[in-house]
Amino acid sequence: MKKYVFHIGISLIMLMFLTSCKAQVKNQTDPEPDQQAKPIVSQLEKQLRAGGPSDYDTYNYSQQDFEVTLPILKRVLAGNGYKELNKADFAKKIKLIFDRTIDPGSATKYLYKNFYNKCQTTPLYHPFSADIQGVFMVKEGSFITGFYALPQIINYKKDFPDLITAEQEEITVYDAIEKVNVKIKHWKDLAGLDVERELNLKTLIFRNKYLFNDDKSQLSWLWENDKSFLKTLVKEFGYVSDPELLKLVFDDTVPYVFDDKTTDAEGFGKLLWSKDCKGKITVHQNTLDLIRFITTPEHPEYLAHLSDYINYLALEDRDSIPLKQKAKLLATLVAFGQNICIQPEYANTIAKKGSPRNNVPYKELMVKVFASIGDGDRRYSREFKLNNYYNIPHLKEWWDDAKTALEKDPNN
Repeated sequence: MKKYVFHIGISLIMLMFLTSCKAQVKNQTDPEPDQQAKPIVSQLEKQLRAGGPSDYDTYNYSQQDFEVTLPILKRVLAGNGYKELNKADFAKKIKLIFDRTIDPGSATKYLYKNFYNKCQTTPLYHPFSADIQGVFMVKEGSFITGFYALPQIINYKKDFPDLITAEQEEITVYDAIEKVNVKIKHWKDLAGLDVERELNLKTLIFRNKYLFNDDKSQLSWLWENDKSFLKTLVKEFGYVSDPELLKLVFDDTVPYVFDDKTTDAEGFGKLLWSKDCKGKITVHQNTLDLIRFITTPEHPEYLAHLSDYINYLALEDRDSIPLKQKAKLLATLVAFGQNICIQPEYANTIAKKGSPRNNVPYKELMVKVFASIGDGDRRYSREFKLNNYYNIPHLKEWWDDAKTALEKDPNN
């Protein structure tokens, strides 16, 4: 029943909005065309004449192609229960989720965030593709959206029947590599366009209601149909404020037990900390709290994952992370793990066979293993001492004890 309501809601919204557009198509000489409808019709006709998506650039999308979609998308949201935030609340949400700052005094209509490079803020005006993925944060209407070609969000064959002539001519391009002419499909010939259009609009609605209306009921659908976006929020943008989402992404990234899987060290690290575009490193306390909550003596595997990641990070040469920052980050993670491992309930816990720390007592899993493996050249020892162990309680004591034990160990 809910799906039926969605379809009817979209249809009515689009019908009300596009009535004037259809009238404009039928009468090109109308002396006073609707100012919103005119650019929509103009851009739609251009897109239709250029053909649908292909490996060849038959159409150069522009800022105008994006901006004509905004009134349509805003009305779709309004017609499906989205509650528009005031400017101040929207700005707070954008800062929290995307780490972008909306300047209330700026005339800029929207901001942009690139999924592949979070520090690239120059808008890419092109529909979603394998190479181009990002999100626009629109001030007017307080919503986010991707870039859509008009046929990807409106049923143009139904709403603009007079534009059928725009798709009558055959479109071909010359492939210089293969030395052949390639026929480009028209939008009308694309199989599954109706399904894609519905998915695009649902994605728009579910994303915005979940993120800005705090409607958690939208999360299950997003996880099923828009998982890559949710993972990008957490692992690339550092959004860890929703415990339910964080747990979903955590479980998707870190295997519960050690078997034939291997830990995604890089992905695990993205859950633990992030670096902003100014170079500041933030340790995600919410992730550490999650690890503490789900770790038990019966299932301590996440501590072994943490130990493994700490040494992975310590040994990896990362030009993007200066030694001073890396040392402090490692000290924070090691101290967190050590505070759990020294608890009485872990006194007799041994890393299980198959784990990266096979047969290592958990009380030695953090500081001693790191001191042995990750600090072979003592670079971190020097940084720790130079910075007074970052005033982390007990770290100096733990570190000195571990180094002393390793020096006395004939097998080390």
